[in-house]
Amino acid sequence: MSMGKCLELVLNNGFDPNTRKQIGLKTGRFEDFQTFSGVVEAFKEQVRYFSYQGTALFNLQRYFRAAMIPPIFNSGLVDDCIKSGKSVSAGGARFNYMYFLLEGMIDVADSLAAIKKHVFEECSISKRELLDALSVNFEGKEDLHRLLSSAPKYGNDENYVDTIAHDLYDWWRKMVAEMDASYGCKYLPCAYSVSLHHSYGARVGALPSGR
Repeated sequence: MSMGKCLELVLNNGFDPNTRKQIGLKTGRFEDFQTFSGVVEAFKEQVRYFSYQGTALFNLQRYFRAAMIPPIFNSGLVDDCIKSGKSVSAGGARFNYMYFLLEGMIDVADSLAAIKKHVFEECSISKRELLDALSVNFEGKEDLHRLLSSAPKYGNDENYVDTIAHDLYDWWRKMVAEMDASYGCKYLPCAYSVSLHHSYGARVGALPSGR
C-alpha cells in the first residue's frame, strides 16, 4: 500500500488530485488542523481505512486463487500440503502466513517533519502556501521547495525525523498484526522497498518533503 498517497489524501481531505475523485476519508481540511498531532492522526485514519479495505479484498482473492489456480508444483515442495490435500494458497502448509506490504513510509516521515518544522513550529510556510506549491509541483515556488527540502531527513541520524518514522512504523506494525488474514492467520507487517517505487510514485503528486 502507498503511504505517500495516504498522506496526499490527508492534505486534500480524502480527495485524490490525480484521479479527481473522492477516494479517501474526509479527515478534515488541512487548513483547519490546529496541531501537528492532528495531521498525524488523520494520516493514521486514512491508512487504517485503506488497510481494512485492502485486506478484505486480498482475503477474498486468496480464496479464489486456491479454488481456481492452485500452485500445484510449489505445494508439493511444502511440508504437509500433500498430507492435507490442500495447496499452499488453501492453507495446506504446516505454517501459513500472509504479509502486508507498505511503500513510502519514509517519504511520509520526511514530509511530516517538514510540516512540523515549517508549518507548525517556525510558521515559515502557511498551510495554504504549502497546498498551492504542491498543486503545481513546486513550479514557480522554488524558494518554498528549497525551504521544505532543508527540513531534517531520515537516514542522517537526526532524532527530529527518526522519531517520527519510528513512531509511525511502530503504530502500523501493531495495527497490522491484529488484522485477520485467511485461514485463521493474522497479517505479517512488512516494510517493503524493492520494486514498486516507480508505479506508486507515478500516482502520487508532490509531497511536503520536497519530493
